[in-house]
Amino acid sequence: MNPHEVEEILTGAYRRQAACYSQALEAARSIDAALGQGADQSAAMQRLSAMLDEVGIIEADIREDKRLWQQASRPAGLELRAVLDQVAGLIQALRACVGSAEQTARAETERLAPKLDQLVRGRHMQAAYQGTMAAGKSSSHS
Repeated sequence: MNPHEVEEILTGAYRRQAACYSQALEAARSIDAALGQGADQSAAMQRLSAMLDEVGIIEADIREDKRLWQQASRPAGLELRAVLDQVAGLIQALRACVGSAEQTARAETERLAPKLDQLVRGRHMQAAYQGTMAAGKSSSHS
């Protein structure tokens, strides 16, 4: 395979990756918004995971082509360079969005932790009270 053909294969593969990263970014934005609203984000999480899995499959498919390209030591043409820049930008945006979602989730956890602790304490007190009441009833029947 000549270097031009390899570059065409890589350009097409990176275009597919760009499409996957774009969809992954949309999913990450949905996750971030859902976290901020306390809504379910499982469908968006599955979409994000599926898109990243697809990127992994594409990467595996072009492993040999990438090796051939590196061996040829040719500079990337305009199309390949443009799609590589696009992929890099999408990865950067995805990283920032996932970071934002992590911060949102962490803030929500910190906000909910005292409430959950209070609920747990209330349940323990209720169980202790019921245990005391049950012990009181059994001793009054003796």
